[in-house]
Amino acid sequence: MKVCHKCGRRHSDTSIVCTDCGEVLGPPITPEEVQVIENAVRREIEIASAYNDDPFTPTLLEKVLAYSSMGLCLVLAILFVVFWGNLNLASVMESIFSLLFFGGCIVSCLFSRQIWEFEKFRLHFKIHDADLAEPSGAYWTGRGISIYVTFILALVCLVAAIVHMINPTEGLGILAVFE
Repeated sequence: MKVCHKCGRRHSDTSIVCTDCGEVLGPPITPEEVQVIENAVRREIEIASAYNDDPFTPTLLEKVLAYSSMGLCLVLAILFVVFWGNLNLASVMESIFSLLFFGGCIVSCLFSRQIWEFEKFRLHFKIHDADLAEPSGAYWTGRGISIYVTFILALVCLVAAIVHMINPTEGLGILAVFE
């Protein structure tokens, strides 16, 4: 491979003149120099992607919440199978609520762009040019609060479900609130 020293364009070893700037090309570069160039390009791509200004890209905390929600759903499913004989209405209902809350947390964290598209569809019935609408600061704040509240509710339901799976005679738990 030959690299133009004036514009940086890459060429085959047989090229004599740069097709972009017309500069005469030097000798081919060594494999070590090719590796250095490729590493530099990779670093530039990593740096550029690290400073992504897209507000819909999930933050690290949102990814942690989403993937831990997935893992806790798996734990709940395993416990459901293990304690199949000890299940009562309370543990089943709390498990369902927990799965629903964890699912809401996963969707809110990982699919914020799609949720905003649904929101814009809803706005079509209220405002003109809803396609041009952008989420406000209040929207992002409300979304963040709802993610944390949903995750906490899911954890509370999970703990209550586990308590009622281990000790099925232990009251009605969270369901007692609804009576």
